[in-house]
Amino acid sequence: MQIFKPFLTLLSRLSVSRKLTLIYLLDLITVIYISGILVHEKYLAIDFARKEIVGNAYVASVRQLVLPSLINTSVSAAQSQAALDAFNAQRLQQDEAFQTAQASQALELAWHTFTDSAAAHATQRQPLIDQARTLLTTVGNQSNLILDPDLDSYYCMSLVVLRFPELTAVMNETATAMQRASQAGRGWDLQATRLLILAGRLDAIRQGIHADYRQAYTAGSPVLRARLLDADQALDRQIGQMLGVVRDAAQQGVQADGSAFDGLHQRSLQALNAHWPAPWCSCGVTFLNPMTWCWW
Repeated sequence: MQIFKPFLTLLSRLSVSRKLTLIYLLDLITVIYISGILVHEKYLAIDFARKEIVGNAYVASVRQLVLPSLINTSVSAAQSQAALDAFNAQRLQQDEAFQTAQASQALELAWHTFTDSAAAHATQRQPLIDQARTLLTTVGNQSNLILDPDLDSYYCMSLVVLRFPELTAVMNETATAMQRASQAGRGWDLQATRLLILAGRLDAIRQGIHADYRQAYTAGSPVLRARLLDADQALDRQIGQMLGVVRDAAQQGVQADGSAFDGLHQRSLQALNAHWPAPWCSCGVTFLNPMTWCWW
C-alpha cells in the first residue's frame, strides 16, 4: 500500500468532476484498445480475401493460356496472344509476391515449345501440363486459396486448383498410353498393365472430384447445388466414358484405337474447359466483392 499512497493522495485531492473525467478517460482507453483489436482483425480478413482474389486472377490466366492450347480445335493467333499477354501481366504484378518467377518462366517456355511444334501429340502436351500444375500449386499456396476457411468455397477451390489440373494430367497420360497400345505388338501385356494402372488413377481422381462436389453441396446452399450439378454430371460422364474404354482395352484385350480415343480425349478436354469455371462462379462468397470470384 505504501507504493500507491502518493497516487491515492493525489486522487483524494481531485474534485468530483475531475474524478469523473478520469474514470471516463480510463473507460475510453479500454474501448479504443478493444476497437483497435477488432479493426485489426477485420483488416487481416480483408487482406486475406484480397490475396485470394489476386490468386484467382493468376490461376485464371494460367487456365486460359494452357487448356485451349491442349484442344486441337483451331485457336487464332490473336486469341493465343491475348491469353499470353494476360498471363504475362499477372506474372509482372504477382511473381515477386508469390515467388513464382521461375515457375511462370518455365510455363511460358513450355507453352512456346508446344505451340510452335508442328503436331500436338499427347506426349508433347505433358511438359506443358506439368509446368502448369507446378505453377498452380505454388499460386494456390502463396495466395491463401489453399487456406480458404469456408467449406463450400474450399471444396470449389480444391476442384479448380487441385483436382482439375490433376485430371488434365492423368487424361493426357492415358491418351499417350492408348496411342502406344494401339501400336503395340509383342509388348501388349506390358501396355495392358500400364493401362490398368492409369485406369485406377483415372477412377481415383474421378472419385475425388465427385467427393469434392458432394462436400460443396453439403456445405453450400441449394442454389449452389443447382448451379454446379450440370457441370458435375457432364464432366463425370466424360470421365466415365474414358474409363470404360481404357478398362475394356486393358482387361478384355480389345485392340486400342488411338485415333478414336484421341477424339474422346479432346471431347473430355472441351468439357473440362467449359465446366472448369463453374465452381468459382457459383461460390462467390468473399465479402469484398462476390462477383470477383467469377473470373473465367
